Amino acid sequence: MQQLQQALRGCGVDARTSTPPPSPCLRFQLASGGGAMVCRVDANAWAAVHLPGLVGLDWTAMDPLVLAGLTDVQHPLQFAHDALRYDHAHGLPASTAAPEALGLTTVPAAEGAVWIESWTAPLPRATQAPRLPAALALPIRLQLGATALTQRQLRRLRGGDMVLIAAPMARAWRGPRPLFDFHLQPDSLIVTTVHSPAPAGLDAPRLPLPEDEPMLEAADLQDLPLELHVLLCRIDLSLGDLAGLQEGSVVPLPEKAIERVQLLHNGRPVVTGELVQVGDRLAVKLARAPRLT
Repeated sequence: MQQLQQALRGCGVDARTSTPPPSPCLRFQLASGGGAMVCRVDANAWAAVHLPGLVGLDWTAMDPLVLAGLTDVQHPLQFAHDALRYDHAHGLPASTAAPEALGLTTVPAAEGAVWIESWTAPLPRATQAPRLPAALALPIRLQLGATALTQRQLRRLRGGDMVLIAAPMARAWRGPRPLFDFHLQPDSLIVTTVHSPAPAGLDAPRLPLPEDEPMLEAADLQDLPLELHVLLCRIDLSLGDLAGLQEGSVVPLPEKAIERVQLLHNGRPVVTGELVQVGDRLAVKLARAPRLT
């Protein structure tokens, strides 16, 4: 039964171990082409679903022919998972829990908890999701970090001005999920860390914005800092290439990628420029004045 329980859990069934109640239980043999299983369910819980107009039935003293007529249902147990699917069923004599019924595999159904007494079919196997082709390309964005400027500062910027990247972090993203960190080269990048699966709490670089600063005395929105993310470029990587990445892997960049770096606010481009070195820090040399809308 332990193997059965593990197999069912692998298929997504909430299979547990418990003992049937001492109250009367109905028993059914459920069969399919691959085998059969014998299950029991609390008689009153079953009747509440299939015989809602009948209450107070004395299951233990009931004539076997009457019992067979009442339980002659095409699908007496309604499971939500295909792993428990069956083609036909027939009722067995009702009973109360016996000592040998201790510790049975229990699964949920519309009729409540169902206890599996025996299983003679092959163990169910987890359904695998279809594999995606290795050549399938995924759009990846390469970010270099973040900075923060107020609207007033942005309006003062002109082409040729340089904006320092206050919080540098070279990281590749697919949607909200970080994929890998990298070291930037003039025409390529070198993978330094692969995030698979993504560690808990891993997020885009954060900057100290208004909640970390003293409140403004004047309600001047022009002086509220805006968080800007620095986007190096977007590239397409196949699933096969992405799965093969490791520390030291080299990924080529689009031509002149460092000359078309974007500053984004809420995912929208504000200004484009060239990535430059200022001392030991990186900055973006603006190609034109920022576009604020």
